[in-house]
Amino acid sequence: MIPKFKLPENCRHIYSEVKSAQCVQIGAIESKGNYIMNFADDCTLTPGSLDVLLAAAKKCFDQQLGFDKNFFAIYYDADFAFRVRSNGGKTVICSDAWICETKPKGIPRLSSLYGPIDGKLWMSAWCRDINLPKVLDKRNFLFEPYDVSDINILKTIN
Repeated sequence: MIPKFKLPENCRHIYSEVKSAQCVQIGAIESKGNYIMNFADDCTLTPGSLDVLLAAAKKCFDQQLGFDKNFFAIYYDADFAFRVRSNGGKTVICSDAWICETKPKGIPRLSSLYGPIDGKLWMSAWCRDINLPKVLDKRNFLFEPYDVSDINILKTIN
């Protein structure tokens, strides 16, 4: 869908009809900056949150890992975070940055549609037994990155 407003100079709109996790990977591939912050289109940030998150990222994040192509819409970010942690990265809590998810009327959340599928995948990747969820230090199976053939960009607007 083409935005019905003028984008800022440093923004690009990319349109694709693939699953949500693929769209995040497309954004990562097409990005031009040093940092990527992933927010869904139904989220709003409190004022100043981007500055707080960017300062935290500059302090502790220097890995480029990509997203696992097996996730549909959710938990790909949790998987990413746990892979960063398992490679020596750290978790930083930014109490001055808040993100709120909003739910438009009549539109189901991706979590209700894909939560059971992606949740089971995440649990099988990071827990020894999905019935007794104790998170492991290393993934149970190899991460599967996207490759060029997995990415389908239908339209880019600069």
